[in-house]
Amino acid sequence: MGSFIAGNLGLAKTYWIFGVISSVILRFIMTFIIMSGINPIIAIVMGFAYSIIVWIAIWNSATNYDGLKLWAILAKISVVFGILGSLAQFNQ
Repeated sequence: MGSFIAGNLGLAKTYWIFGVISSVILRFIMTFIIMSGINPIIAIVMGFAYSIIVWIAIWNSATNYDGLKLWAILAKISVVFGILGSLAQFNQ
């Protein structure tokens, strides 16, 4: 996990597998938890904790990225939008 958070798995893998695909799967799980009548705070905390770890990993992967800098910049912008989107949900 240390290698993941440090951004050593590569930007594409970190962004697409952990940032996109895993997040979609996690949202399905969270929706199931909420719809099954279990306390929704469990799903919210689980999703937010996962998001924080993935945001850090994506940011660090983008910083370590040696390819086209545009991809690193876009990845960091997506992290900022992800954080802002999460904060906006708490503001409702």
